[in-house]
Amino acid sequence: MPIALIPFPCNDDREIEAVLQQWIRFLADDCYDEAHAMTYHPAEDDWSVDLMRVIIANYGMPEPREDGSVFKVTAGTKVQPRISWYSKMDLTDKPWGPTYAQSQFQRHPHALGFVQVNLPLNGELSDLTATFFMYEGQGKIALQLDEIHVL
Repeated sequence: MPIALIPFPCNDDREIEAVLQQWIRFLADDCYDEAHAMTYHPAEDDWSVDLMRVIIANYGMPEPREDGSVFKVTAGTKVQPRISWYSKMDLTDKPWGPTYAQSQFQRHPHALGFVQVNLPLNGELSDLTATFFMYEGQGKIALQLDEIHVL
């Protein structure tokens, strides 16, 4: 499976949502190799197929849970990605400090924005969230997995 490329500019966010739905289906079908291959991985990227599997199974942690619980992405639960385009945000300094969007922009200033999606685990929508950055190149958008963590 090659990297999933989305036309840029997008007509609407449904194209990004469709890629994320496929990514989740691959995880639910235990096809982590395919899910990993769908996303962009720069040289400094730490995400491996095994790390994705471990972090999801342990609900966002690299170590097994003390109670022995193991989590698996499951299909059938509708997810609603939250897509944030930097071009549509107010990224000016705030007196109380940087907003979440500003902190993300500071970490990845060349990205177009970021996407957050809560993962369906063990048959229920969870607060384990996958965060992706959107990058444009050659008229296409690619998603880069940034984090899988409890949000």
